[in-house]
Amino acid sequence: MIVKTLILPLLLVVTTNASWAYTSTLMDGDILEKNSYNFNFETQYIDQKKGSGLNFNGRFDLPFNQDINLRALLGFGETDFHVGGLIKWMPIPDYERQPAIGLLTGFQYAKLGSVDEFALRLTPYLSKKVSLSVGQLAPYISLPIAISIIDSETEVPLQFQIGTELEIKQLKNYSFFAEIGLNINESFTFFSLGLTYNYNRM
Repeated sequence: MIVKTLILPLLLVVTTNASWAYTSTLMDGDILEKNSYNFNFETQYIDQKKGSGLNFNGRFDLPFNQDINLRALLGFGETDFHVGGLIKWMPIPDYERQPAIGLLTGFQYAKLGSVDEFALRLTPYLSKKVSLSVGQLAPYISLPIAISIIDSETEVPLQFQIGTELEIKQLKNYSFFAEIGLNINESFTFFSLGLTYNYNRM
């Protein structure tokens, strides 16, 4: 009900120009334990009206409480520069047959040439881990939506994303990501590959 209440009014907004800021998710449905931190590195290929190219992005995740992680992000490339702060809230955990359900939300700033974008982002998210002989696979879907201000114009870009995380038993503390984002409204299409290192300060 909360997700529907937040998203449906935004879907009714009509926009005119494409938003080009980076929007990939690259996360699982878990909440970090105390003294545990994630470092994520990503290469992202984007295809959009303003041109195609690569972005190189980094994230730092840290625990806040039993339902919330905090995330800082920084990147450059086709999008000249972007930085942001996000909250990952997972009120429904991955348990037995139940998938993890939650939100990734926060603020982001991006710059392309002389153009600036300020965005409030909201990303509903669903994930379910599957055990494999070599480790664990965690496929997920997300629906990033934003209220973006680009050169004093307000837009509502929307994407559909599908991805997966792979954890291999022999590579402790490392996980690998692949993600595809599809343009639904005033956004862009992309493909991303990522690597996450989990550091536990015990």
